[in-house]
Amino acid sequence: MVAVCDILGFKTILKSKKLKEIVEDNYAYLRKALYSSIYQDFTLRPTPTLADFQAQNRVGFAWFSDTILLYSLEDNSDGYGNIVETSMWLLMQTILVEKARLRVGISYGDVYIDAQNQIYLGNAIAEADELQKRQEWGGGALTKKAEIKIPADIKAANFPAPWYLVQYEVPLKPLKELLQVELKYGNENPQAPDFSVIIREPMLAIDWTRFWHPYLDIHWSKTHREPDYDKEPKGHILKWKNTREFHKKVCLSCKKNSI
Repeated sequence: MVAVCDILGFKTILKSKKLKEIVEDNYAYLRKALYSSIYQDFTLRPTPTLADFQAQNRVGFAWFSDTILLYSLEDNSDGYGNIVETSMWLLMQTILVEKARLRVGISYGDVYIDAQNQIYLGNAIAEADELQKRQEWGGGALTKKAEIKIPADIKAANFPAPWYLVQYEVPLKPLKELLQVELKYGNENPQAPDFSVIIREPMLAIDWTRFWHPYLDIHWSKTHREPDYDKEPKGHILKWKNTREFHKKVCLSCKKNSI
């Protein structure tokens, strides 16, 4: 099982900040979040090194630019569970942070991985990447090939920990429109036209709301509850709205606290 995790709005980040600032701020935070997610450890640490990531046997990983690849080290339910759990932890720690919001696609299939020579190939990686690109939110979902690998007893028990999943109508770009945007503008370009028509497909989504938190709403930024609807790219606003909607519909903790 593989997960492709992509930083939302990365081209905008590149254009708006100096490269050194991105490395020392955005990337440093994301590296700490990834370390915490892999090791299941909230302890504050210095920015982890490559050796720190390699000194574990829960998941395999690779990182290039704004894309993180996670892959199971065993082709069994334990390996799949590690991918789901790590992905949830990673979303949980980044979904509220402007500088590191992610979108995740998870799929399953044959892959060729030569970590020593940094070669990663396979349809499963391509399918996971396509799914993450289509999603119109900050969050994650599983392809049908990955969903089939979830054990039947886990589904019957409504996805207990560490299977942090939920059935949800995931907001997606239609494939035709996704291809049109990528061919002409490139993925995540704020100058691309607004394809506000989306489809909603019932899928298994990663339930990043299952961490303890006080009652909250998903604000646009630290300083603004809502975006500037006249100035901000419509595509970014749409993703924010869908992320907030997921939280409102799914988060049992906040529903309980709001009563």
